[in-house]
Amino acid sequence: MTSRYLTLVVLLTAITVQGQTKDESAVKPEIMNHIYIIGDSNQLNSLEKGKAAMVTKSKLAGFGGSSMGYIMDGNSSSVRINKSQPEFATKMSDMAGDPMAYLKLYKFKTKDKGREASISSSGAMGKNSSTNTEGIAFLVKNPSAGVFILIPEKPLEPGEYGFINMMMVTGTGRKDMSYTVFAFGIDR
Repeated sequence: MTSRYLTLVVLLTAITVQGQTKDESAVKPEIMNHIYIIGDSNQLNSLEKGKAAMVTKSKLAGFGGSSMGYIMDGNSSSVRINKSQPEFATKMSDMAGDPMAYLKLYKFKTKDKGREASISSSGAMGKNSSTNTEGIAFLVKNPSAGVFILIPEKPLEPGEYGFINMMMVTGTGRKDMSYTVFAFGIDR
């Protein structure tokens, strides 16, 4: 009797756990090249869509140091997330290839009346240089044709973040070039 009861409990637990897993094939983003946060029951909510300009700053013609990064308007995103390791979804053409090649996730710092993500900096005479061209690492799942799920490899600290789409560029020259960014904030 005890072994039957134990078997029944194990079976019911397995069924309950299996029923709680996300059905990633049910994630269906509507708009191409738009990034969504995946909520409970696979509900998709749009991230804030904006523009980020690439800006290069230098001191004393570069001898005093320089920095390069993306700057976007507003101190914080209107989209707030209370999870440290959220999942995101996007829909892209099958011909687009690997989204990691052109989607980059960056942490933004609030500066003045905007947000800034640093991709490189160097001190006076090139000392103490650092680069962050790849941004924050994330994993990619492909549950169905053209649909990609993006998951940060490590939990995200509270702050401002954005996915920059390197293929969605506007402007005609280096001075007025800007990239589409899908921004969000992590709260805890």
